[in-house]
Amino acid sequence: MAICFGQIYFASAQKRNAAAKKDTVIDTVGSRTQKHDEQVFGNFILFAGAVLDRDKMLWNTSNYAVSDTALYKVYNMLNFSKHKIDSLQKLYPKAYYAESRPNSSIMLGIKLNPGLRNYQSSGSFKSASKYYPVYRINDNSAADLVAMGINAGNVNDYRYHVVVNDSAEIIPWSVPKLQQNYGAQKKYGFLGNYKGNGKQVIIEVVNIKDYSIRDGIVLDWRSSFKPVVTQITISNKTDFFNLNGSKNNYQYATRFDKDSGLPLDFKFRQDEIETIYIDFKNHETTVYSLYIVKELPGARPDTSFFEQTSDNTYAFNKNKYDKPGKYELLIQPVRAPFKWDATQIAHIKFKVLPSALHAKQFTIKQILPFLIAGLLTVILVFTGYYLFNKRRLRKAAQQKDIANLKLNSVRAQLNPHFMFNALTSIQNLMNQHDQEGTNHYLAKFANLTRQVLKSSGNELISLEDELRIIDDYLQMEKLRFGFNYSIEVDETISRANTEVPAMLLQPFIENAAKHGISALKTNGKIEIVIAKQNNDLIFTITDNGAGFAKAQSGDNGFGLKLSRDRVQLLNQIYKDQHIDLQINNSISGVKINIVLTNWA
Repeated sequence: MAICFGQIYFASAQKRNAAAKKDTVIDTVGSRTQKHDEQVFGNFILFAGAVLDRDKMLWNTSNYAVSDTALYKVYNMLNFSKHKIDSLQKLYPKAYYAESRPNSSIMLGIKLNPGLRNYQSSGSFKSASKYYPVYRINDNSAADLVAMGINAGNVNDYRYHVVVNDSAEIIPWSVPKLQQNYGAQKKYGFLGNYKGNGKQVIIEVVNIKDYSIRDGIVLDWRSSFKPVVTQITISNKTDFFNLNGSKNNYQYATRFDKDSGLPLDFKFRQDEIETIYIDFKNHETTVYSLYIVKELPGARPDTSFFEQTSDNTYAFNKNKYDKPGKYELLIQPVRAPFKWDATQIAHIKFKVLPSALHAKQFTIKQILPFLIAGLLTVILVFTGYYLFNKRRLRKAAQQKDIANLKLNSVRAQLNPHFMFNALTSIQNLMNQHDQEGTNHYLAKFANLTRQVLKSSGNELISLEDELRIIDDYLQMEKLRFGFNYSIEVDETISRANTEVPAMLLQPFIENAAKHGISALKTNGKIEIVIAKQNNDLIFTITDNGAGFAKAQSGDNGFGLKLSRDRVQLLNQIYKDQHIDLQINNSISGVKINIVLTNWA
């Protein structure tokens, strides 16, 4: 990627050749040069664009740096058309000019700390058909974002929003502000000053009249980009399985690192494994380099680079480890070739063992009796195992079917129970002649009923849909009782991609609203907190009521009893994802803890 300084990408032929040899970029404003591998930001505002290679007629990605005291020059620099080039070429025939253009008509620019080094990421962020540049801010400094294509005449045609860690929107879609700094001659769009402190921030801008006009920038304050391997999947000639999750992994590995989950004694024979699939935690903005260290018998250790990847799954094929010996796969964010940072490298070590060889030869007459005896033994053992396993599988399937039927029965009782309580609330409002409250409650109830019916056919729904049901229900009950409530969700949880049992929390929230705090009116409060601990989801529901009676807290409370029964049935079906329910009742309120193990 080139970096162009000044108004145009310009240099004499002699200067261009010298610059190419020294791996530098010419600053057309003066004699300043900058080496690529230094990547010092300087007193500039950086714009993403493209420059035309006139020999090959290809547009190449390029960054354009404009002095932070002469921002007005960006308009000439990023709109350097063929017509202008032809005119200048006549005046200065020995000079070289390149046609340039911005990424979009929005003309996003970024101002970072002048002393910031190595700010340019190797990856990019894909949003539909667009790719946004990524900037790493490793000194925890701030960033200013400008949009030179936005001005007083068109500012109302644009909206921007800001998302943290690809999960929480901290600034909803808003009209950009205007400002006039950095030597600009007229007002331009100002999208804010940001400081992320270890987080990743995405700023997107869109023209509301033409969605194809949109652009964005990703700012990354994270300090570590070490690859995180989430799963290693093995494909051999007959099977396909998770190395660290399968009970039968062919003894390829028996010990695993307790922190990373990577194998410590990974070994296999050279003709056994076809492909090793390595899954990474999402690293869309970071490209990884892969190196392999080979230590083969009779040869010196050899380290070689073989690939880069931005995918979340990498297929490590057997042609890279087809000889017996010791191997080590090194994975790190892209750096200069064979430059290492020990804190940013993921290591996967393994041994390839020789194929099994038969040293002794036997005649057919010698081995035939053993073959027949062995074959009969195998047939008997296999038949016995098959019959036993068939009975065991049939019994397990029957138990699971029974559990599912019971679970459906509980769900079928919970929904009418919820509907009955809601209709009772509507009746109370009607008896109070509160027509406005009744109409508002009915509207909320209709919307909530649609959501409940939509989820009724699914045992699992997304956390996002569950939160929407909870929020609508609490808004509905707040109309009647007047209490306050809050919902807090850990920002590291992906709400859309995390599944939970449908309407798991609603019966407990309903109990808190109607039996816990209804008498407190506006002094009543319900707090809902959803946290993540390792791979577990933790739901906490707290109210400040007077607690509930023993008869209600036991199995005689219909809604609570059904919810307890449902948790027990879910534990029978999802045996590796246990759900733990605890209800703590006191005179100062009720606290309910629900822990979903391995659901995150």
